Amino acid sequence: MRVQTTPIVTDFWLAHLKELVREFPELFELWVFLDPPTLPLTGMCAVDVDDAAHSVTEFMIQMPRQLGTHRADIASTAVFIEGHPVLARAVRDRIIEFSTDPQRVRRVTSAEAVEGFFRGEYYFAYDSYMDQGQATTRLPSAVLIGPAVLRDYELVFDRTGSFRPGGVANIRPAPRNRVYGVLWRISPADLCNIDGIQDSRSYSKQLLTVYSLTGKRFDGCHIYSAAPDRQDGDPDMEHLNILIEAARDAGLPTEYVAELAGRRPNLTAGETTVAPPSHPVTVSKRDGTGS
Repeated sequence: MRVQTTPIVTDFWLAHLKELVREFPELFELWVFLDPPTLPLTGMCAVDVDDAAHSVTEFMIQMPRQLGTHRADIASTAVFIEGHPVLARAVRDRIIEFSTDPQRVRRVTSAEAVEGFFRGEYYFAYDSYMDQGQATTRLPSAVLIGPAVLRDYELVFDRTGSFRPGGVANIRPAPRNRVYGVLWRISPADLCNIDGIQDSRSYSKQLLTVYSLTGKRFDGCHIYSAAPDRQDGDPDMEHLNILIEAARDAGLPTEYVAELAGRRPNLTAGETTVAPPSHPVTVSKRDGTGS
């Protein structure tokens, strides 16, 4: 088991972590901090904790240096303690303790996700890519950062999907409003894949600031929006049900989920709502990012 407390790693160490995750998916557990603590310890690892002769405990210690008047973390020292199973078990138990707090750490389970977390960029989804199953299927590198909010924008349904009779999710500037969604960290390759899904004549990408539900600021988040081709009216019911289900599963504020549910049209006697579809969800170019 290994916990990495910093998202900054060398290319060599990145390649090493990717190879460990790829070759030993059942034996090697890699945990990463979403909000790195201010510690000189950049990582710790416990290996073969029940083997008194071969147990290994590793600590990676940051070695700051001064470049003129600026601090630069340009070197680390690895300390290995062999044949000390009590220490190895203590470190393992500490990592397990970290892993019970989903607000602080995530387990990274694939080489693509390792690449996404340590070399990726932030992507804010307010549409059906809020759904973890769809996001991780279509974006293998995606690492969930958590629920987030985009301020001074509003959610509208003013874009027509290719195979949907109603509108699909879009955003537009609106002072003192907000759009909730899910923040991911994805690799540059997966970001290019999203670009490929979009029709560049209809969709554009911006770098905007979003905030976690506790107020942490994330600058430079990639967010897609579409050129409207209809009035903000009735959303496509299947698409809306996907959003409601994904928002609820992602832990978005209950009042926002209620607002989404409130976009369902009023039903007359004998009518019923459309049940949320099973995953996966079909995506087309004009539907946008997972619409």
